[in-house]
Order: sequence, then structure tokens, then C-alpha cells
Amino acid sequence: MDETGWKVDAQLRWLWGVVTEQITYCEILPLRGFAAAASILGADYSGWLIHDGLQLYYKFLKAAHQSCAWHLIARCRKMAIATPSTAAFPWP
Repeated sequence: MDETGWKVDAQLRWLWGVVTEQITYCEILPLRGFAAAASILGADYSGWLIHDGLQLYYKFLKAAHQSCAWHLIARCRKMAIATPSTAAFPWP
């Protein structure tokens, strides 16, 4: 699941995306919080939830959480740039 800013009639909205092996679902909502995410999945969602680590996702207390691989790699790259002495740490 992911969300990104989206303009509708010059007003900020949020484009929410959910992808499974069977479907891709998108919805534009006026909010970015847990209530918006829960309106799509249901507050009691208990499946796997792969996301970028935004705190709102951890409010799905019954879900199993996995960090998005792209976001992990991006964080490693930022670590390598920010701390040259430990730049080798995130890489094999």
C-alpha cells in the first residue's frame, strides 16, 4: 500500500494504491491518515501489508508488516552518502 500527493482542481488530495497478485486498486481521497487507509482495507485488516514505513500503517495491529524493498535500498543509499566511513555497511 502506498499514497502520494495528487491534485484535483488545484486542491491537494491523496492517491492511494493497493496492489495484490490479483488486482491493482487506486482511489483518490482527501486525507492521508489511518482513517483513509482503513476505508480501503478495513481497520481490522489481517493480511500482509508492505509499505514505506509511514507510522499510519502500523496502526493496522492485526497485519503482518514488511518494509518495501525500494524504500530500504533508498535508506541504505542515504546512509552511505551521509556517513562515508560506514558506507560499506549497507552493501555486501
